[in-house]
Amino acid sequence: MALAGTVSTGASAQSPKLMRVGVHKGVVFVPALLLQSILGSNWKVELSYFGSPADMANAIVSHSIDIGYTGVTIAAIARSKGLPIVLAASSAGKGTAIIVGAKTSIHKMEDVRGKRFGQVVGGIQDVQFREELRKVGMTIKDINPIAIAFADLPQALQGGSIDVFCGGEPFSTKTIEDGYGRLLKYPYDTPVGTINAGILTHEATVQSNPDMIKAFVGAHRDAVTRLRGNLDEAAELGNKNWGFPLGISRKALDNVDLRWVIDDSFLSDLGNYMARMKDLGIIASVPDINKLVVRDFARA
Repeated sequence: MALAGTVSTGASAQSPKLMRVGVHKGVVFVPALLLQSILGSNWKVELSYFGSPADMANAIVSHSIDIGYTGVTIAAIARSKGLPIVLAASSAGKGTAIIVGAKTSIHKMEDVRGKRFGQVVGGIQDVQFREELRKVGMTIKDINPIAIAFADLPQALQGGSIDVFCGGEPFSTKTIEDGYGRLLKYPYDTPVGTINAGILTHEATVQSNPDMIKAFVGAHRDAVTRLRGNLDEAAELGNKNWGFPLGISRKALDNVDLRWVIDDSFLSDLGNYMARMKDLGIIASVPDINKLVVRDFARA
């Protein structure tokens, strides 16, 4: 009996710790697919998939997951409403493209006046597109916005119900490779810069389980470092695990900047982005960036 008890205690001590991670299926989030192999037997990584950033934020607030890979938009929205969400690391920059129908007469931003725009309201692509409009003296009132779910943008363009959209990867590249879409521009030449996605968690998790956040960010850092030097592997991960066409994913990754560091440049882009969100009425007030962002884990 004593021996059995000793064996049981030893097995319990060696049990891996659980890390519950939320993720969206997109090439900007492929580092999530390497977490388990990097962390090894000390941790059990449980990936949960989300179609909506809002659903992921709710899961973090309710402690249904510990950490989430998603856009910085929902972090700012949640924090502006007083929800205890923080950004613990960067995840990716770029990953956005303004795509027009291949047969349209749209060749510069001024040409989108009066055209049908597939709009994902409140997302970073929406803000980036409005910034590009502002640069040429237009607003959303000068075009015909049509609210469409993110995943339905390519089909809407192919079917002719919209003329232009600002979308993510690999879906933007897919429209070009399939012949019905054409790149108008990458929307990175505005004060919003190239900011896109981050790592979100609950502020209470940072306080109660900093070792988990440290382990996660370390694994994410190693995954980003590895994949930045081998985009072919990143494309293969997206193909094998999420069914993305291999060639399209590889080309899409040329429009992605995998990241992990929270540096002054990231904070500047985030500050500019949140100011624009307020100007556009997406948030009522700009959250305190020093409360929204925790830099302890993601310093270079």
